[in-house]
Amino acid sequence: MNIIITETSSPVPEILIEGTLADKAKQYLSFLLQGKRQNASQLIMEAIAQGVTIKEIYMDVFQPSQLEVGRLWQTNQISVAQEHYCTVSTQMIMSQLFPHILTSEKNGNNLLAICVGGELHEIGMRIVADFFEMEGWDTYYIGANTPTNTIIDTLNVQHFDIIAISATITYNILYVKELIQSIRGAHADKEIKILVGGRPFNIAPRLWKKVGADGCAKDAPGAIQKAQDLLYLDNQTVTEKMPSEPYEELLPITAHAMSSFLQQKDTIIKNAVDEAVRYEDDMPYDSMKKETIIRYGFEYTTRMLEAVMAVGEIALFEDQITWAQDRLPHDGVQSKNILRLFKIYSKHISTSLSEQDASEIQPYMSWLIKRQEQLMSDVSFC
Repeated sequence: MNIIITETSSPVPEILIEGTLADKAKQYLSFLLQGKRQNASQLIMEAIAQGVTIKEIYMDVFQPSQLEVGRLWQTNQISVAQEHYCTVSTQMIMSQLFPHILTSEKNGNNLLAICVGGELHEIGMRIVADFFEMEGWDTYYIGANTPTNTIIDTLNVQHFDIIAISATITYNILYVKELIQSIRGAHADKEIKILVGGRPFNIAPRLWKKVGADGCAKDAPGAIQKAQDLLYLDNQTVTEKMPSEPYEELLPITAHAMSSFLQQKDTIIKNAVDEAVRYEDDMPYDSMKKETIIRYGFEYTTRMLEAVMAVGEIALFEDQITWAQDRLPHDGVQSKNILRLFKIYSKHISTSLSEQDASEIQPYMSWLIKRQEQLMSDVSFC
């Protein structure tokens, strides 16, 4: 079934955007939320005609608008269909700007820009690639959800000065780490410079090192500067400023414990679902839908565990658990349900794995349970 977003007179939720072009960004997003893509496009074209630069449009209209779309979806103010419509519309309007982008004199450098396999959020990387293009680079942008073997094949036949890898969804950092390992393993004889970026790397300042990259940037201008540093500082080590404040992390688990967890995760999920379905009587659904929702929750928890345990970054858990709280109540799930499900999942880790393997994983589950209890103690989450 095709879902078509048409122009609507429904009230537009409050749009929270700040910055140099905040008024224009709010108007742009308002048009999209009303299904008025042509109006949004016209707004951008008029701004260009008035002297607003492409970079300003990208950084002060497109980027904050997309972040606000994410917030509105997260807080249940817009639907998935509206979120997708806004994103696709922005991609279409960005394409209309290509004649303005492909005019820079080339500097001889080239960039491979990719979103890791499983990653469907690509506008951020598209912005980065276009910024490099405007700075005179030749960019080879291959977009979202790119399989590792395709990337390796591309590197076999073409040289790139910088490889830029993006991940927006937290559990995809595991794929970033594996991709970088694959690239370096397949091209051990080459000095390959790899930049990473995306929300997880902004949340956890040390994460870029743990996945094996050479640097990290928070935005497109930062990526340009970092690439120049890596290429032109006479091969000197480019040092990153690390956070001076206390930084919470756990030890990444051993390869044996991770392997055992991956082998038993389906059993852990099944047993946890079987137990949870019997206890979550306050969820307002029939048994089949309740089981589906609970299973999805355990599967998501499993994917997050895999990623976070591989790098030991608790900041990623913090981001995800507070994100989940912002969505509640959602699909009939409340804070108390999440706490019970964490405890059930933790129990079945202990019963499904050896004592040694479980002891490496349980600190992560203990952190999740304790943090959920802390959030529930705040009346705003009750």
